[in-house]
Amino acid sequence: MIDSLYTAMIFITVLSSIITLVIMNSFTLLSRHDRLCFVIAFVLVAVCTLLEWAQVRSDGRLLSCTWLHYLIITLEFALSPTIPFIFVFAIRPQTPYKIISFVPTINFILLMLNLRFRFIFYLDADGFYHRGKFGIFYVAALGISIIYLFTGLILLSRDYHSYNLDAALAVTVFLVLGTAVQLYDRKYMVDWPVITLSAIMILLFYSSLISQSDEMTHVLNRNKYETDCRRLDKKACFITFDINDFKMANDLNGHSFGDKVLRRIADELIEVFGPYGRIYRIGGDEFCAVLTKNYGNAQALITEFNGRTAAVTIDGTPLPGVSIGYADFDPAKDTIESVTALADKYMYRHKENKNS
Repeated sequence: MIDSLYTAMIFITVLSSIITLVIMNSFTLLSRHDRLCFVIAFVLVAVCTLLEWAQVRSDGRLLSCTWLHYLIITLEFALSPTIPFIFVFAIRPQTPYKIISFVPTINFILLMLNLRFRFIFYLDADGFYHRGKFGIFYVAALGISIIYLFTGLILLSRDYHSYNLDAALAVTVFLVLGTAVQLYDRKYMVDWPVITLSAIMILLFYSSLISQSDEMTHVLNRNKYETDCRRLDKKACFITFDINDFKMANDLNGHSFGDKVLRRIADELIEVFGPYGRIYRIGGDEFCAVLTKNYGNAQALITEFNGRTAAVTIDGTPLPGVSIGYADFDPAKDTIESVTALADKYMYRHKENKNS
């Protein structure tokens, strides 16, 4: 008889997916595409959880309809590797459809063949599930899908300039360890609770990235800047940047050119200053770098940044110049307001000198 504790765990796991879908309605930053993909993924997680429960409940029972037992296991095995691909498509919609469908399609074909040849799994005379001689095919499909999910999370983190990279690694490790336990010994039926928790973590990870990042440039946004400033309790250097004649460049070359300028400036800021702190977009054409490492070398980094941007052209047009000012912050004697005001003062003086 199936263990009542396992049944309770399955009920809680499915309920967790349902509650997550309800809560997700309040995530206003999710696009329609994101929301639809997450709904499909969580529904599949809940369905697979119930399918595994049905399979465990059927194990060892000589069902009059043995095909139903095979169908339950086949559906779970067919859907399981599909779920990570759907999550990746949710968080990185530029992923090609062919890549998303290749592994699940091959896995599905093999499972259909298994209904005839029983080489991936089979039921013995007593109705118990057993892994077939080539059960490794399903394990490989599941492993590839997890690797693909890990790659998607890493690429997503890189899209947002490696913010929360440690979270992407942690989610993947948790997922791998949780599923490996059951692959090693099926008596530890923890895979779908682990997958459900991992799915919730992925949703939180993605929501965190888009809520704290600027949509255009993927650097951190103004809200994140103000939050981090309130928490800053160590020495740092505040560097402010303002793109010269940005409105004029927009008017002359079009807003698409302006968007490209903002993204390229952000990329260069990340390349030069990113290893030493965080980069924020704090206004339309204004950025700020808060360096908490190597903050005494701000001038050298600014010189490097100026050299890099001077060599950049976009659609044959030179990148507009950038006015820069900076000031050091010491929590023992300075306030954020005084330091940022000083950095802005130097930045605007720089701008005036360029215009004179």
